[in-house]
Amino acid sequence: MSLVAIAQLWSARPGEALEMMSWVMAGRSSVRLQGYLALAAGALGSVQRSRLDAERALGEDAALWSFHRSSPAWLALAWAVLRQGDLAAAGEAVRRGELANSDHSPLIAAGLRLVAAERRMQLGDIRAARQILAELDVRLASLPRVPWLAALRTAVGVRLELAAGASARAEALLVAHEAVAEPAEQRFVATARARLLLATGRAAEVRDVLADELGHTGADSAEAWLLVALADDALRRDASATEALGRALDAAVPEGLLPLFRHPDRRLTVLLRRYLDVVGRHREFVAVLLDSDVEAQQAPAPVGVEPLTERERSVLAYLPTLSSNQEIAGALDISVNTVKQHLKSINRKLGVNSRRDAVRVAGRLDLLPRGA
Repeated sequence: MSLVAIAQLWSARPGEALEMMSWVMAGRSSVRLQGYLALAAGALGSVQRSRLDAERALGEDAALWSFHRSSPAWLALAWAVLRQGDLAAAGEAVRRGELANSDHSPLIAAGLRLVAAERRMQLGDIRAARQILAELDVRLASLPRVPWLAALRTAVGVRLELAAGASARAEALLVAHEAVAEPAEQRFVATARARLLLATGRAAEVRDVLADELGHTGADSAEAWLLVALADDALRRDASATEALGRALDAAVPEGLLPLFRHPDRRLTVLLRRYLDVVGRHREFVAVLLDSDVEAQQAPAPVGVEPLTERERSVLAYLPTLSSNQEIAGALDISVNTVKQHLKSINRKLGVNSRRDAVRVAGRLDLLPRGA
């Protein structure tokens, strides 16, 4: 029965998996099954429960002989703390999970690599995240298709390409996935599709794409309502946008999902301020968002400096890495000539004549991503 439950999870049916695992776990103690139980909870959007279940599994059965059975719990913990914004804890959980995966479960290994890629993306290292995903794709090519992993790979890839400003690559990932996806997988890529719609000016389509997600709870509901809020704001539906943001916060606050609101759309800061003034719920949570580094990164450039475009900021983020123009072009899927044009514009706007000075001035103006 436990093997069937685990198979249900990898088949993108976490609800059935959670129900079966809960029944199997009744009166039993197993770090492995507890870890899969935590994974199923996380897949359903219950991030805080997933974290607590994973920590309980790792705390209750930490004997050396059982360490190799703990990799599912480490994966669940890594995923949960990443979604809650603790990048250091996520990195450590990935490291411990890979050490614990001594039985070389390729599915757990793939899940850990996905968390690692998402973490590098959140740190602003697009090139490293892409490299991790490229290596993962080689591994996955030798395995039978696993629906849940395939959906998560697509979702992470889409977010990564959108962060790099490569919407065409994001669209290609979704098209390729949707061509072979099973129905159960669709919920795991719905928000990725909605993010692409927002990035490409198709806000009117967002609510329909997320119709099923809006009825869920936890992280899934929070992200869906946040994207609807941004879409309604883009459509100048102020009242609807404020209501949708409230629903997003109602779902996000219990789960501790601060990073969810690290969206590149600068209008989100305006929406949060308006929500705080008009509605006033979740004041502490919203105040943390408004006072955080996220606002500093996304705020307009100081007076006297012409704001950089999103693509110019993407190019600027690579300058501290000493990447060549060719490497930047490859990472952002643009031509070398386009990189040169962006660099020329960046230098003009910052009033500098070299990359070194651009990095120095950008750092002073807080235009570089944190952790880059």
